[in-house]
Amino acid sequence: MKEHIRCLRLGRTDTMRLFGKTAPGRKWILWMKLSTQRLFQFGRKEIFYQEYREELRHAENIKVYLNATALELRTDEYANRIRSIAATTLGGRQFDVRSQCFILAMGGLENPRLLLLSNNQIKPGIGNQHDRVGRFFMEHPHLWSGVFYPSTDSFFSESGLYNIHYRDNLPVMGKLVLSEEKMREEKILNNTVSIHFSPMQALRKPVRAIYEVKQSILRGKADESILSNLKTIFSNPDVVFNQAVKKISGTDWLANHGKKFKYSGYLLNMMSEQAPDPESRVSLSRNRDRFGQNRLELNWKMNGSDVRSIRRFQEILDGELRKNLLGHLDIELEGDTIPEKIHGGYHHMGTTRMDRDPKKEWLMKIAKCTVSKICLLPAPRYFRPQVMQIPH
Repeated sequence: MKEHIRCLRLGRTDTMRLFGKTAPGRKWILWMKLSTQRLFQFGRKEIFYQEYREELRHAENIKVYLNATALELRTDEYANRIRSIAATTLGGRQFDVRSQCFILAMGGLENPRLLLLSNNQIKPGIGNQHDRVGRFFMEHPHLWSGVFYPSTDSFFSESGLYNIHYRDNLPVMGKLVLSEEKMREEKILNNTVSIHFSPMQALRKPVRAIYEVKQSILRGKADESILSNLKTIFSNPDVVFNQAVKKISGTDWLANHGKKFKYSGYLLNMMSEQAPDPESRVSLSRNRDRFGQNRLELNWKMNGSDVRSIRRFQEILDGELRKNLLGHLDIELEGDTIPEKIHGGYHHMGTTRMDRDPKKEWLMKIAKCTVSKICLLPAPRYFRPQVMQIPH
């Protein structure tokens, strides 16, 4: 076994154990001492409005009221216990809901909004005496960035662990993450990456360089990138020849001569952890909704440390792949600039965190009021938060 990475072939019996009868005969697994595998299972959205709906309909101890909107949490005169929730219908019929216990499970956006709107007894909003409710908003930044180029063509036909498979009608796929020990050593955030086959991926950069040089010639003016583009072109004579053949005959010489996999790779789809930042927050805007209440305003803020963690994660993988002759990564991230194409995964977290110190208190502990875990998370790791949205 190599020191940090080994390629392990699994036989049919082992892959069937992981994926059931739909599994192909053989797989490649990248096994790293610095990294480890994670199998991700994705849920079906239909379960929420089909199976769960029927369970709730037939439950004897649960009543479901549809088309009702919570407007405000009402406390007792000492503001240390939730007494009721003021609600309304779209038609304007208002009513109160009273209970011995209330659970707020509206996610990392609407939970803080309702707390901030509930300001009759506490002017800044319930739990917001120290201006903490709504702060530390976090997401799982998603980003397509970087390419993995395997060292052998066999990887393309035998890397099925990283494809999407279905077990009991649920999608399952393998991803790569760093070990806890390596993350602590590097002092970086959690990251996970899935790989997605992209045919002839390596041709895109030199083809683009040829196009940009051509445009410079047509304009009669060279820009700053012409030297870099010329270097890319001269480093890829096969691509230049292939483009000439395609222009003359319309045929793809590389693909027809068995060189397709030589230039193919895997796009990297990153899902990362974000560091908590008090300036990343949910607040109330001046705009009003149809009920006359303040709409929420979201200022999602990322920092250079978040990008550095993603880049360092890729650098570690690249180093280990090269050391063990398994391939290499083409890392596209540079510096700490937030990439334009980075986006969230609709995983809204962190906006009603708690602390025992009143001056650091993100949400005051109020009797008979419970908040779902997704809002209490001090750090999002890389897990999808739906599995953690159980009232705490």
